[in-house]
Amino acid sequence: MSKDSLAVTVRRAVTRVDGRGVPLDQGECKIWVRAVLSTTLPARIALVLDPNVVSIDTLGGLDIEWSTESGELFSRNQIQARVETRIGVSVYQPAATYKVATQAA
Repeated sequence: MSKDSLAVTVRRAVTRVDGRGVPLDQGECKIWVRAVLSTTLPARIALVLDPNVVSIDTLGGLDIEWSTESGELFSRNQIQARVETRIGVSVYQPAATYKVATQAA
């Protein structure tokens, strides 16, 4: 990955900007294996895991509740929906998941 495409990728991850029109090949974003950037991890921390040992589980259906209000939303011709679901993360082999410090603090 070139320095330019790395800078664009980091900027997109930090600012959550879509970056439309930027010639960035996500297929080449690798560090021996596929790399995925996240804004939820602290700086200088990485997680290395085997995707076969981690899963996202749904613990029920998807509940959608539509508004029945006839006040302000009705006068603006708008509707409101509340969507709720319950999910969990399962790690089948914790030894296959590693937390890595990527640079000295």
